[in-house]
Amino acid sequence: LTEYSNLSVVCYCVSGALLAYYIYNCFPAKVFMGDTGSLALGGLLCAIAIFTKTTLYIPIIGIMYVLTAVSDVVQVLYFKATKKRIFKMAPLHHHFQMSGVNENRITIIYIIVTMIISILTIALIMSVGGYV
Repeated sequence: LTEYSNLSVVCYCVSGALLAYYIYNCFPAKVFMGDTGSLALGGLLCAIAIFTKTTLYIPIIGIMYVLTAVSDVVQVLYFKATKKRIFKMAPLHHHFQMSGVNENRITIIYIIVTMIISILTIALIMSVGGYV
C-alpha cells in the first residue's frame, strides 16, 4: 500500500496544477496546452492506470474522448456507405458548435461529465477493492 502513496502525491500535484491551469486560463484562453501537454497528461494517466492495475477503466474515465473519437469514425463510415451525414460536423463537439451551442458551454459540459464519470468510476474501483 505504501507504493500507492507516491502515486497519490503525483496525482494530487498534477490535479492541483491542472486546476490552476483551468482557473488562470479561463475564457478568453491565454495559454494553450497543445499536443505536448495533452499527450503528456494522457501518458501519465495511462502509467498510473498500469501501476494501479486499473487499465480497463480508462475508456470509462475518458468517456468524452471516446465519444468524440467514435463520432468521427461513425461519421466517416456512414458517409462512405450512404453519402449522408449523421452529424452536422464531426467530431462531436463541432456538431454541437454547428447546432448553435456556445464553445464555453461545450467545454464546461465536457469537464463536468468527465468529472462526474471519473468520480463514479473511482468509487466503483474502491468498492470492488481496487486502490486509487
